[in-house]
Amino acid sequence: MKTPRYFTEADLQAIKKANSFKELYIIAEAILKKMPERTVGVCDPLSTSHVQDNLVIFNKTIEALLDKGIAVFNEIPFEEKITELKEQWFVENKESDKKHCAPLIEDFFKPLLESKKITKLILLPNWQDKYLSYWEDSYAVRHNIPTVALPLDWTDHYNVEKVPSLGTLQTSN
Repeated sequence: MKTPRYFTEADLQAIKKANSFKELYIIAEAILKKMPERTVGVCDPLSTSHVQDNLVIFNKTIEALLDKGIAVFNEIPFEEKITELKEQWFVENKESDKKHCAPLIEDFFKPLLESKKITKLILLPNWQDKYLSYWEDSYAVRHNIPTVALPLDWTDHYNVEKVPSLGTLQTSN
C-alpha cells in the first residue's frame, strides 16, 4: 500500500499497534496537525456492512477530492484496526443492547470533529441509513460544521464538478 499523503510509515505502524480508539485518535490528531487548516472529512461507516463495496466508494471519493486539490482526512488507513477494535468491543459487550460501538464515536470520531481541523463533512450517498454517518451529520449541525450530501448518482461518475457545493472547498497545499 502506498503511504497516504500526510501519513508516515511510522503512523501506519502505530495504527497497527494501537489497542484502543483513543490511541487511534492520538495518531489521527498528529496527522491532522500536518494538514491544512481547512480539511474535509468523508462520512461513511466502512466498518458496518458491505465493507468491501463501501471501501471502494470511500476510496474513489477520497481520490476524486484529492485529485481536485481538496485536503481530505483519509480514514482508510485506520479502517482495518477500527474493525478489529469494534469486533472486540462487541464480543466484550455482548450483553449490551447497543447496535453501535460507543467508544468508536466517543473516543475517535467525536474528538476528530472537536479538533476543529475538519471544517466540512462530505456525506456519501445513502449516508442517512448508517448510524455513524447520521451521528456525524447531527454533530455537524449542532456545531455549525457545513456538510455536503453527495447525490445518489455520485458513484456513476465521481465527478467533483457535478457537485457545485464541492467547488467551494479549500485546496490542499
